[in-house]
Amino acid sequence: RGLVRLLQEGSAVGKEKAAATLQKLAVNTDNQVKIAQEEGALRGLVRLMQEGSAVAKEKAAGALQALAINADNKLKIAKEEDALKKSAEEERLAKEEAEAAEAARKAEEERVTKEAAEAAHQDQPPIPEGMAKKVEVTHKLRERQRRDPELWTMTLAQWLQISQFCKQQEGYIEAKKQRTTVTMKELCDLFVKPWTVG
Repeated sequence: RGLVRLLQEGSAVGKEKAAATLQKLAVNTDNQVKIAQEEGALRGLVRLMQEGSAVAKEKAAGALQALAINADNKLKIAKEEDALKKSAEEERLAKEEAEAAEAARKAEEERVTKEAAEAAHQDQPPIPEGMAKKVEVTHKLRERQRRDPELWTMTLAQWLQISQFCKQQEGYIEAKKQRTTVTMKELCDLFVKPWTVG
């Protein structure tokens, strides 16, 4: 049992040693029966022959070859090989399904993000002539604006131009209909924030 446990749960070197010991023991006819009767022994050897190190595969194959001299063992080994193949196939299919599900999830996220971006773009008010578009505002430009904000202020003429532009927009006109005046906060919410978000 200790050898079988080492075969299943041991380190790579431990598994190699366990397989080598079983290979030596399997030369004996009585041991062939006893090893096959140990739960997990044949499956452990078959798995090791398929997935182990080069040394482990060699020792496991030798042990199985010796054990297969017994006719009953030969049938049991064939069943274990079929069972492991089936298990490996099920694992492969499960992995493919998981990967497909993950790909579908990412695609859905991208679709939702794209639709949200398109909706935001549609809701964004037009920009005044001469104002940089979002795609034109680079990281380097933002850093310069933060570092020297006094160099990036507007002239009075520019502010009047933007003010006149805002007054011509649908959002401003609708707000004006509801109230006598449109406050600076409302101008910021209607235009400045949509222009500069992100």
